[in-house]
Amino acid sequence: MEKVNQRVALTKRLIQEALLRLLKKTPLAKVSVCALCEEAQINRTTFYRHYETPDDVLSEIAADAVQQFSRTTAPAQGVPNEKQFLLKMCEFLQANAPLLRILAQSNADKPFAAEMYRVLSAGVLGKKTVLYRGKPVDEATLSLINSYFSAGIFALVRLWILEEVPKTPAEIADLIYSSFYHNFALQ
Repeated sequence: MEKVNQRVALTKRLIQEALLRLLKKTPLAKVSVCALCEEAQINRTTFYRHYETPDDVLSEIAADAVQQFSRTTAPAQGVPNEKQFLLKMCEFLQANAPLLRILAQSNADKPFAAEMYRVLSAGVLGKKTVLYRGKPVDEATLSLINSYFSAGIFALVRLWILEEVPKTPAEIADLIYSSFYHNFALQ
């Protein structure tokens, strides 16, 4: 049984890597199953045993990226504070920048964006009391603040990755941290 699982994993990896190579030069809508099979050096029957379309392959790649991002930024990973959390997140994003660019260019980054919003809300604010102008904010205001900053952080890191802005993960994490914590105090 283990050999079968290894073969399936290897075949899927070959197909996924082939699709990523093709997407560097061809839009997803123009990638045919035949071209993908040729690039992966497999036959179409093998492809259809695992996927129905190239879109399905890209969806699985995106889902894997989401899981890896979630594991990397999980609170259980020993991140001591918000600044370290942001640095760890930015390091992950930079390390996976080529894949993230392909997902964004193929409009397949929506699940990743949704997970990033969720992780940002939990990792930056979490269950802390937020003070604005020295006063605690209510739950509705906290939700609005979370949405505002999560969207802003996402837009910032998306631009950083897609436009290949020459900043280090530490510089981006520091920019996010200082922009956020300049206006708010967490307890």
